[in-house]
Amino acid sequence: MLTSMKDYQPELHFNDEVIKGYRKKENIQEHVINIYKNLEQSGFIKINKIEYIDDESKIPTYTDNDGQSWLQVKESRLNMLKIFFTIDQPSKDGCSHIETSATIFIPKLIDDYLYMIKGNTYYTIYQIVDESTYTTYDGVTLKSILMPIILKRQKTTLEDSDGKIHEGLIYNLNLFKKVLNVLHYYLAEYGMEGTLNMFDPEEHIRIAKSDKSRKNNEYAFKISKTVTVLVDKKAFDSDTKVLRPFVFELADMLQRVNVEKVFNDEFWLGKLGLFTKNTNNKIIKAQTVLKSFKRILDSSTQSILRIDDENKKDTFALVAWMIRNYDELKTKDNFDFRHKRARLTEYIVNDLQKKFSNKTYTLLNSPKTINAMKIKSLSTVSPNELISLMMKCSLLRYQNAVNDMSLFNTALKWSKRGPQSIGESSRKAINDKYRDTDPSQLFILDINTFSNSDPGGRYVMPDIKLTA
Repeated sequence: MLTSMKDYQPELHFNDEVIKGYRKKENIQEHVINIYKNLEQSGFIKINKIEYIDDESKIPTYTDNDGQSWLQVKESRLNMLKIFFTIDQPSKDGCSHIETSATIFIPKLIDDYLYMIKGNTYYTIYQIVDESTYTTYDGVTLKSILMPIILKRQKTTLEDSDGKIHEGLIYNLNLFKKVLNVLHYYLAEYGMEGTLNMFDPEEHIRIAKSDKSRKNNEYAFKISKTVTVLVDKKAFDSDTKVLRPFVFELADMLQRVNVEKVFNDEFWLGKLGLFTKNTNNKIIKAQTVLKSFKRILDSSTQSILRIDDENKKDTFALVAWMIRNYDELKTKDNFDFRHKRARLTEYIVNDLQKKFSNKTYTLLNSPKTINAMKIKSLSTVSPNELISLMMKCSLLRYQNAVNDMSLFNTALKWSKRGPQSIGESSRKAINDKYRDTDPSQLFILDINTFSNSDPGGRYVMPDIKLTA
């Protein structure tokens, strides 16, 4: 037995990617740059140039307009990011262009693990989060930095002209404190013709005044006095993931709609304007809602999602992908570590992203008061802003180790808590089931170690491969 143990060569070995590699790859500056790039979706800002200075000797000492000193490089190890952009200010005479810039400090990663802020040394731990989507009792949710995309569905029925009852589904989006048929957003953006091309590219669906033009191979669904939906029987019966739900969603949208308005793009834009009670502002409100809808899918979330590029090119493509794969996504186990990913620096910029997002949302919801000063405020924060917000993050830990065993504190520790995760606002919000050990954690996490915080606080085994 001793001879066998002596000759035994384990297949597993220390994974440098887990210990060092991920920290090198997850650059804070890339996340901050993406935050600024997302501002371009407001329609008022265009990024012209980005300068990243990692030579501390070239970073000057600054004082703001109030005489308050910015964080000093001699007290902290910092890099600097400078963004040059153009502000487009709308006016009655057209649009004026203003050139300006913004500066923000980025903490410098030291020895692959540490940050030095105001003379103190800190480190980040792994945060384990859902890889893309997670399930709830009545839907599927996909997280983005700005806000979650919550997709739900409901059962419904349609009766055709022959009296046959067809059962089907309608997909709804829970966004902006409203639960709406998904077609509200597609029809407002693409109109009826564009939406039909997206969900029915093979033209199985026709919209007519009545069923007089119905063919033998078609179902006819009379929606209103002047609107009838005609659909190919074979396609309707076989395509239960996209075409069939689309017919039910279309029928729901066409209730009490005159056929003359069906292909009127402005009519569908106004339908999305139901967010406001003022009938005179419905178009403006709908345009604002569409801008907010498009902003949900930020560039950071795009890079994280492991799906084809065409399915994540914008929010519309992503929601369509969620609809097509709803059944598979709904069966995912929220506790299975195969559906998780590890992140480090991404969560550090979360509060900064929220701050920019709230500013943009406030501006877009007050289109009549937009001016150059308010547009500039979208991208203007204190150069110390990221450092200040970073110091409030619960996953940033003070480093007080004095020996080489600090590897297990700095490089391998993880938590389920933190920004955009369970217990973010209150420890009492964490259900007991999230504190348990799932079988999928075996050989990934060291299940013999626990911290005094809950849940999690264990160590990643140094010889495994993580999805990050």
